[in-house]
Amino acid sequence: MRAFYTLDESTLWITFYQGKLFWCFASSQVDEIADGSRTRRTLGPWSCCDIEGHELHYDNLSGALTKVQGFRGTICTVNQADYLIKRINCELMPDVSEAISSLEQLERSLAILITKLGWKDFELLCDLIFTRAGWQRVSAAGKTQKTIDLELISPVSGKRAAVQVKSQSDLDTFLRYKSTFEGMSTYDEVYFAVHTPSAELAEYHSESRIVLLTGNSLAKLVVSAGLANWLIRKVS
Repeated sequence: MRAFYTLDESTLWITFYQGKLFWCFASSQVDEIADGSRTRRTLGPWSCCDIEGHELHYDNLSGALTKVQGFRGTICTVNQADYLIKRINCELMPDVSEAISSLEQLERSLAILITKLGWKDFELLCDLIFTRAGWQRVSAAGKTQKTIDLELISPVSGKRAAVQVKSQSDLDTFLRYKSTFEGMSTYDEVYFAVHTPSAELAEYHSESRIVLLTGNSLAKLVVSAGLANWLIRKVS
């Protein structure tokens, strides 16, 4: 797909409707109707998705593009044509690609640092991750039931969560806890966090409501919670 600024059938047309960006190509033929307005027939249906089928929601688009909605007229040129076309074609801008690569490298580095935490600091890290995500602790860390290290509640939804924190664990240990947790109807969400899983556990994909958090997933949560500097200080 290429950008054209002539109004032939290669011209890409866009509009915004119900919080989404829609795009299409239109016929070069212009029809006039009785009130003097002019119309074009689209060459296909309007689409609000990129070429991979993901919806183009307004809040996931650059403000430099969405500000075109402020144009007080019928037709205007889109200055962010290169960004628009790459977005529809699922192509990343070079600076975005570089940022993603840097973020992935940061997450890999943080996953390594997490394994250097002692059990007490690792438990504190898990506590901070959940509390920064909006959960409130209703019991002291490490002082609850034998199978629960953190007991949490969401002040908005009222949901309850249980978290088991382990510095090291193998698959058999996880499966035993999984069996115990599945019998607990008290909790809406249950998490099992371990920073150094065995090879079998690291490759295990749980299909139950028990969420397994290991190095990579924990590193992503550290970034989203703004705890990278905290973690670096702890292991320095």
